[in-house]
Parts: sequence; structure tokens; C-alpha cells
Amino acid sequence: MEDKIKELVIARLRRMPLNYKFAIRGESLSRAELISCVNKRTEIGERIIKMHLNYLRSFKKNVE
Repeated sequence: MEDKIKELVIARLRRMPLNYKFAIRGESLSRAELISCVNKRTEIGERIIKMHLNYLRSFKKNVE
């Protein structure tokens, strides 16, 4: 299940514009760097996964 979630998040990140930048902990990360963090399951990658899951769960709550 974790691999499927990781792949879902990576697919969502790949849909973002190439020039997309994300700031976390005072760092600015490119789309490629975000994908790398998720792939490597770094602390930042784990936070990105959690953020995306929370975002997707919010849709489920609104539908119910």
C-alpha cells in the first residue's frame, strides 16, 4: 500500500508545472527535488506524502 501511495504522490507532483517551487523549512525545492525526496522517503518526502494524503482525504469528507 505504501508504494501505491508514494506513486500516487509522485504522479501528482509530475502534473505540476516545471517551474513549480515549494518552500519548506526555509528551503525552496523544485518539482524534481520534491519527487526525489518522496522517492528516497526523506523526512521532507514523508511530509509531502502526508500533505497530499490530507489534501485528498479532504475531498472524501466533502463528498460524504
